[in-house]
Amino acid sequence: MTWPSRCNKLCSILKIQTPIIQAPMAGISNPVFTAEASNVGILGSHGVGYRSVEQLSNEVKELFKLTDGKPFAINIFVKDPPEVVPEEKELKEVRDALQQFNDAVGEERGSSVVPTWQDYKEHMKVLLEHKVPVVSTTFGALSESEVRVLHENGSVVIGTATCVEEAVFLEKTGVDVIVVQGSEAGGHRGTFACDFNDAMIGTMTLLPQVVDAVQVPVLAAGGIMDGRGVAAALSLGASGACLGTAFVSCDESSAVPDYKVALTDGRALKTCITAAYSGRPARAICNKYTEAMSTLPKAPFPIQHALTKGLRAKAPFNETSLAMYLIGQGAPSSRGGKVADVARSIIKEAEKTL
Repeated sequence: MTWPSRCNKLCSILKIQTPIIQAPMAGISNPVFTAEASNVGILGSHGVGYRSVEQLSNEVKELFKLTDGKPFAINIFVKDPPEVVPEEKELKEVRDALQQFNDAVGEERGSSVVPTWQDYKEHMKVLLEHKVPVVSTTFGALSESEVRVLHENGSVVIGTATCVEEAVFLEKTGVDVIVVQGSEAGGHRGTFACDFNDAMIGTMTLLPQVVDAVQVPVLAAGGIMDGRGVAAALSLGASGACLGTAFVSCDESSAVPDYKVALTDGRALKTCITAAYSGRPARAICNKYTEAMSTLPKAPFPIQHALTKGLRAKAPFNETSLAMYLIGQGAPSSRGGKVADVARSIIKEAEKTL
């Protein structure tokens, strides 16, 4: 089967066989998971926004060994340290709001600490040092000079947009590919230049608008779970598709057992956009915690993320109604299995549909 010529262009840029990307998912992806995707001919991606410099360096080295020359992407959070840190009084209000949930999972009350923010520029140094094949970004945009440095170092650069304005801005910085993140997508919203609410646009609505507004290849992300979704995205002008939730329940993912079960036992039928876990809007399974926290005080990202660390770690094992399970709206169609097998099935389905 012959893929559209624009797909061939994307594959040439990324040096992959098939125009499909396994989306980067911080906390879910790991080197083995990502390598399995890359080794089957799609682009495996690893989300490292929460990794220390040392962890990142070690995982990049592991990925090079596991992929044996095949390309992979490292995804970073392009966001500066918080300019304003909440006053102690405000932090106390947030900790008080969290206390009932911490009690439920056996987590002691956290002390008043501001989390150490991992500057993305430090991550950039690691990526440059190791000459990572593909660098993708979310939460913001790299500057033109940063993109240029990556290009000069041999890296392909992918940016994430949630509205047309962001896509146009990203193209001006020199990125090679743009991911269009529709509102159906799971995980954190990548919005950086639009109002969060205004950027809640469905993938199939936003996609053709971005395709018409930019010249670089565009990847569709959000709600795509199988080859039919990939084909639909291509019919609207996408050069490829980026799938995340479709791989969450795979054997190699870092999702805990109940996380994987939740995708198909009915809980995933209801998702919501919440900042209750991290302080930044993200699509997750709705539960007792997200509903209660919708009216309670929250700290901004990444402080809320630090304050909920214990809760997030313990809830999946002793109080699942409070657990953070970031997933997209297509989750009920999850199939599980090996990453490579899921990828091959998606490819065959797309080829059949096209």
